[in-house]
Amino acid sequence: MGRRLILGLAVLVSGVCGQAVGFSVPVAAHVEAGNNGVSAVMHIAPDDNPTAGQPTLIIFYMSGQGQNFSVASCGCQLEVRKDGKVVSTAIVEPADETTTDGQASVTFPDEGVYDFRLTGTDGGRKFVIPYVVRANPAGGTTDAAAGTNVLMVGLASLAIVSILAYYNITRGGRYRAAPVKSR
Repeated sequence: MGRRLILGLAVLVSGVCGQAVGFSVPVAAHVEAGNNGVSAVMHIAPDDNPTAGQPTLIIFYMSGQGQNFSVASCGCQLEVRKDGKVVSTAIVEPADETTTDGQASVTFPDEGVYDFRLTGTDGGRKFVIPYVVRANPAGGTTDAAAGTNVLMVGLASLAIVSILAYYNITRGGRYRAAPVKSR
């Protein structure tokens, strides 16, 4: 087996196990979305990682086609849905002295995937901007998830060490099998 093939297999195994363990970048963080001339970038304070059962500050950096767009006059609301049912609504209020940044506070009832709908008007045009957010379980990972993570990391480590050992032995490396002496 060639060195490149061995290294490729090691990278593949560690990558697959890393994905299974959850070492991936969140996809929904700071993505700009828009509708009917209004666009918004959503940020979840402080680290785009909401936890169920805790109040979470949602910030929107918005812009509209109309030169007079402001959060104070758009009548913006945030609707939070889970499994197609509305679980909460919040009024989006101006975040600071700028007129285009808005914020709302939301508490996710439990962990899981939620659909957000940011709605309002800009110069008489209604807009609806959708987002998808995942709320983590209260208190971090569950025991079952932590056990799975440990198992996957252990299996990945064992696979990588086994591949490297096999390569070393078959190529006559430092740890090759010693010849058996006959009596």
